[in-house]
Amino acid sequence: MGSSERSERNNGNNNSATSTDEERKDKVKEMAKVAGAAAVAYGVCSILASISNNNEEEEEEDGRMMKAPGQNGEYIKRKDFERNPGEYFRKNCRKVKTINPAL
Repeated sequence: MGSSERSERNNGNNNSATSTDEERKDKVKEMAKVAGAAAVAYGVCSILASISNNNEEEEEEDGRMMKAPGQNGEYIKRKDFERNPGEYFRKNCRKVKTINPAL
Protein backbone atom coordinates (compact mmCIF):
# COMPACT_ATOMS: atom_id res chain seq x y z
CA MET A 1 0.00 0.00 0.00
CA GLY A 2 1.51 3.29 -1.12
CA SER A 3 1.41 6.59 0.64
CA SER A 4 -1.01 8.00 -1.91
CA GLU A 5 -3.50 5.20 -1.14
CA ARG A 6 -3.28 5.92 2.56
CA SER A 7 -3.91 9.61 2.09
CA GLU A 8 -6.95 8.81 -0.07
CA ARG A 9 -8.30 6.56 2.67
CA ASN A 10 -7.74 9.22 5.30
CA ASN A 11 -9.46 11.81 3.12
CA GLY A 12 -12.38 9.42 2.75
CA ASN A 13 -12.54 9.02 6.50
CA ASN A 14 -12.42 12.78 7.01
CA ASN A 15 -15.29 13.23 4.60
CA SER A 16 -17.41 10.72 6.45
CA ALA A 17 -16.47 12.30 9.77
CA THR A 18 -17.40 15.70 8.40
CA SER A 19 -20.71 14.42 7.11
CA THR A 20 -21.39 12.76 10.47
CA ASP A 21 -20.66 16.04 12.23
CA GLU A 22 -22.96 17.85 9.83
CA GLU A 23 -25.69 15.26 10.44
CA ARG A 24 -25.28 15.74 14.18
CA LYS A 25 -25.46 19.51 13.79
CA ASP A 26 -28.61 19.14 11.68
CA LYS A 27 -30.16 16.88 14.30
CA VAL A 28 -29.28 19.33 17.07
CA LYS A 29 -30.80 22.19 15.07
CA GLU A 30 -33.94 20.14 14.47
CA MET A 31 -34.23 19.27 18.16
CA ALA A 32 -33.71 22.93 19.06
CA LYS A 33 -36.54 23.90 16.72
CA VAL A 34 -38.83 21.30 18.28
CA ALA A 35 -37.90 22.44 21.79
CA GLY A 36 -38.49 26.06 20.79
CA ALA A 37 -41.90 25.22 19.35
CA ALA A 38 -42.80 23.32 22.52
CA ALA A 39 -41.74 26.30 24.66
CA VAL A 40 -43.86 28.66 22.57
CA ALA A 41 -46.86 26.32 22.81
CA TYR A 42 -46.42 26.10 26.59
CA GLY A 43 -46.25 29.89 26.82
CA VAL A 44 -49.39 30.34 24.75
CA CYS A 45 -51.26 27.78 26.86
CA SER A 46 -50.12 29.51 30.06
CA ILE A 47 -51.32 32.87 28.81
CA LEU A 48 -54.69 31.45 27.76
CA ALA A 49 -55.11 29.73 31.13
CA SER A 50 -54.31 32.99 32.91
CA ILE A 51 -56.88 34.87 30.83
CA SER A 52 -59.46 32.17 31.53
CA ASN A 53 -58.83 32.38 35.28
CA ASN A 54 -59.21 36.16 35.17
CA ASN A 55 -62.54 35.80 33.38
CA GLU A 56 -63.79 33.36 36.01
CA GLU A 57 -62.80 35.76 38.79
CA GLU A 58 -64.65 38.59 37.03
CA GLU A 59 -67.74 36.40 36.71
CA GLU A 60 -67.63 35.65 40.43
CA GLU A 61 -67.30 39.34 41.24
CA ASP A 62 -70.10 40.33 38.85
CA GLY A 63 -72.26 37.42 39.88
CA ARG A 64 -73.13 34.58 37.56
CA MET A 65 -76.66 34.46 36.38
CA MET A 66 -79.09 31.55 36.23
CA LYS A 67 -82.62 30.99 35.01
CA ALA A 68 -85.05 31.67 37.81
CA PRO A 69 -86.89 28.50 38.85
CA GLY A 70 -90.60 28.69 38.12
CA GLN A 71 -90.29 31.87 36.06
CA ASN A 72 -90.66 32.29 32.32
CA GLY A 73 -87.13 33.04 31.16
CA GLU A 74 -86.23 35.44 33.97
CA TYR A 75 -82.64 35.44 35.18
CA ILE A 76 -81.42 35.98 38.72
CA LYS A 77 -78.00 36.08 40.37
CA ARG A 78 -76.89 32.58 41.24
CA LYS A 79 -75.15 33.57 44.47
CA ASP A 80 -78.33 35.21 45.78
CA PHE A 81 -80.33 32.06 45.05
CA GLU A 82 -77.70 29.69 46.48
CA ARG A 83 -77.34 31.78 49.62
CA ASN A 84 -80.99 31.14 50.58
CA PRO A 85 -83.12 29.17 48.10
CA GLY A 86 -85.97 28.87 50.58
CA GLU A 87 -86.32 32.64 50.76
CA TYR A 88 -86.45 32.81 46.96
CA PHE A 89 -89.27 30.28 46.83
CA ARG A 90 -91.20 32.01 49.65
CA LYS A 91 -91.03 35.32 47.77
CA ASN A 92 -91.86 33.63 44.47
CA CYS A 93 -94.84 31.82 45.99
CA ARG A 94 -96.20 35.15 47.29
CA LYS A 95 -95.96 36.64 43.79
CA VAL A 96 -97.93 33.76 42.32
CA LYS A 97 -100.67 34.06 45.02
CA THR A 98 -101.05 37.78 44.47
CA ILE A 99 -101.33 37.29 40.71
CA ASN A 100 -103.76 34.34 40.99
CA PRO A 101 -105.37 34.22 44.47
CA ALA A 102 -107.04 30.89 43.67
CA LEU A 103 -103.69 29.16 44.14
